[in-house]
Amino acid sequence: MNSVYITSTPGVQVEMNPLEPTNLKEVENDLSLNHDLNLYNFVIILNRETREKNIEVTKQEKLNFNAITTETIPIEEMPNRRTNLLDLTTAIECFTPIYQFFLTDNDFWRATNSLQLDETIGILASKELKNKQNA
Repeated sequence: MNSVYITSTPGVQVEMNPLEPTNLKEVENDLSLNHDLNLYNFVIILNRETREKNIEVTKQEKLNFNAITTETIPIEEMPNRRTNLLDLTTAIECFTPIYQFFLTDNDFWRATNSLQLDETIGILASKELKNKQNA
């Protein structure tokens, strides 16, 4: 896995370690947790860098898309089982009560209501994409 530097804000670089699972075994090893940690760490590092360097996240004419690939990811063939009839949303709904069973009430609600991170990332993206008419 190669590190990539992501952010379009000049003077700020956030090193990330991309997750590129190609089979189910790689998903078993805390992939979801590592995905969330990558997102949280991105926001934490970006905020720390901008604060330390006194840089503000603002509209950018040229955005950095180097963390996105158009290459085909070589994902191994999925097993053909009767459980393959579930879509992702249904699988998540089936998983949620089991997930809740292993967490405290407070941790469960904190995990399921983590939209604050989505809002933070949305605000950062909107600052870099800001329309000149609304600037």
